[in-house]
Amino acid sequence: MSAHERLFILTVEPTQAEQLKLMAVGGFSGAAVVDRFDTQVRRATDSPGQGRITLVVTPDEDGPAWRVVGLAITESAGRGSTFHRRLQVRVLRLLDGDRLNEITLHRELDQATRIALTEAVTRQAAELTEARSDPIREAVRRLAPGVLEAVLADLSPPRLDSASVDRWQQEADAVRLVLRAAVLDAELPEWQPPDRDAPFLAGLIGDPHEATLIDHDIRILPGWQELVGGAARPEIRVFGNEHRRVEILNANATTAEAHLGVDLVYHLAPVNGFVLVQYKKLVGDTTAVDDRFRRQLARMRRIDALGASPQKSADYRPGSRTSCFVKLARSQEFDPTADQMMQGMYLPLDFVDLLLADGSATGARGGANLGYGNVDRHLTNTQFTQLLGAGWIGTTGVTLQQLRDIARQTLDDGRSLVLAADSGEPHPGRRRLTGRRRNL
Repeated sequence: MSAHERLFILTVEPTQAEQLKLMAVGGFSGAAVVDRFDTQVRRATDSPGQGRITLVVTPDEDGPAWRVVGLAITESAGRGSTFHRRLQVRVLRLLDGDRLNEITLHRELDQATRIALTEAVTRQAAELTEARSDPIREAVRRLAPGVLEAVLADLSPPRLDSASVDRWQQEADAVRLVLRAAVLDAELPEWQPPDRDAPFLAGLIGDPHEATLIDHDIRILPGWQELVGGAARPEIRVFGNEHRRVEILNANATTAEAHLGVDLVYHLAPVNGFVLVQYKKLVGDTTAVDDRFRRQLARMRRIDALGASPQKSADYRPGSRTSCFVKLARSQEFDPTADQMMQGMYLPLDFVDLLLADGSATGARGGANLGYGNVDRHLTNTQFTQLLGAGWIGTTGVTLQQLRDIARQTLDDGRSLVLAADSGEPHPGRRRLTGRRRNL
């Protein structure tokens, strides 16, 4: 942001200021954060330039005439009605105590700036000139150290490193796969980059209360925290409509540099079905089968052996009943909210074993690799999604303790975890459900 950027003043009613306190989560130097809220102002008032730093002000009956609730970024959101315009306020950092108000700020400002600020507060929404913005900005720095810098950082475009983007892209793909399998809307809510080592779901912007109720009584799988142990703090989101509910946990226990890939663990509750998908990145059109990959295949073989023989028709799986798959995925431009999956190929574990055993995966220099050049058969996104959602793949009889062990081993192996529990009844001929997805 330029040093001469204009400040915006937005005045809210005391009742709205109290509501913002209830919406706030987290904290920074005593300032809790509201990710976003929308408001309406009179059309006669100013409209902010894109991404204006804003002092959110409210009248105060008990002391000074007004006080600053917090600092935020405000953007125009278009026409609201004949007499109103809409504003979008994002990343509001609420101030604790009474550090910024009419009295404390006026002490720091010259007369012309005091008059301009007072007039702006009475107008409900107003943009200050550069000459008036500069001294107010410096006064805020003195009276509330660190908060303005935090808002400036929110305004700046985040710098994303490739290691985090690779992981987020695979985790997002796993989430979309699950939602498509459950026949739910796979277009995700608004997303903003979380901490570089945080999981993808940590960046979804929505109601946070369900994400923290890890052991709620109505969970499809009880004891979500115990599923990952102390290795990582899980992010949980719940999606559903009147027909189906899907709970998705996303956890990562390593730094971006040490991260080794993503595992999707999918549990279809009505048939106690279990599927594991391990993501491998295609470099060009191939993935090397190195020692690490072979160790991961050995672990999947042990997981594959956990399943029980079918005892009823709902347990039946055609073919080998394998529960473990590898997705060789192509990187592409990362769009965290688009309804788009990564292009790639799904390979059943026992099919990978055959490719390695019969020489199909042997490269020109003697090493082994898998990719579009030497794997003639594979499951596409569409085929795999349909089989997964209909319960035609995977194994049955996996216990909760075994799921815990698989989840913890994934994190211990330096991979991030996407664990999904799906409540829906599988039906191979089902029609697409029309209920709207809810991010609860």
